[in-house]
Amino acid sequence: MTTEVKKRERHEQFFWGFFLLTLGFLYMLDKYAGLHLYATFDSLFELWPLILIFWGISVLVKGTFFRPIISILFGIFVALLLYGWISPSFVEDEDFENDEFSIERYESEYNDSISTATLKINSGVGKLRIEHTTLALSRLIAKSDGVSYSFKTFYHDSSASVRIKMLESSFDIFDGDFNNIEVKLNENPVWNIRLNLGATSSKLYLDKFKIKSFDMNAGASKSYIKFGSLYDSVYVSIDAGASSLKIAIPENAGCRVAGETALFSKSLEGFNKKNGIYETPNLDSASVKFFISIDGGVSKLKIVRY
Repeated sequence: MTTEVKKRERHEQFFWGFFLLTLGFLYMLDKYAGLHLYATFDSLFELWPLILIFWGISVLVKGTFFRPIISILFGIFVALLLYGWISPSFVEDEDFENDEFSIERYESEYNDSISTATLKINSGVGKLRIEHTTLALSRLIAKSDGVSYSFKTFYHDSSASVRIKMLESSFDIFDGDFNNIEVKLNENPVWNIRLNLGATSSKLYLDKFKIKSFDMNAGASKSYIKFGSLYDSVYVSIDAGASSLKIAIPENAGCRVAGETALFSKSLEGFNKKNGIYETPNLDSASVKFFISIDGGVSKLKIVRY
């Protein structure tokens, strides 16, 4: 066996070795640590042209000491790319215990002229998650049994509107069907979010986004909503049925809460009551302010600072 053949085999060993190690490591983290990494690496598929770049570099550095390094990096990147694309089909977590489901993927384009955007979601019973960023304006991954969605995006001057709607379906929660949607958003525009949900479990990590307004109308639901400090005045309106609601806001932000005050007395630590309205002492001086209105039959409310 010639020296050249041995080098080529060694480089292939580096590629396949780190490729398989990365795939196995990511799967173990998802399955046993519950990190849901597939949702993060799914966005890497948008960077698939880097495969061509790595391939070109590997040709250019052939015969040099850089070749093994490129082979290792190439193997890791391809594993990340492949994992983000195919893992939703086999990763088992608390949201997707049923292995017989359909996956719908939609994406809306983003350009630098878009400064404001609106997200409107109309959905029924199920689970909703908003957390990760994307290079697109928005991305939807819907995993369900007997449910389909309409996904439309409208553009006008410097604004865009993303509308996601659950269509008529054979969905029946009492028959074991499930409906889980994950939405990713671009972090650059200022967002207005409008949610019209049924009996839903929602985990909304919005701290990475510039949120100007948030409006949620829901049935019997359980929701966790985390806001950030990327916009100076945030207006939040929530009208829900028999619900459990937890809202997280930055520690240094000012906040005013109005609504059914009987709900708030034991859950708004650090707030002062004034004329039936609860306010933090730093409301006037804070650079970031939240104005929250709660109506409906919310049975459990908690606002925490982080």
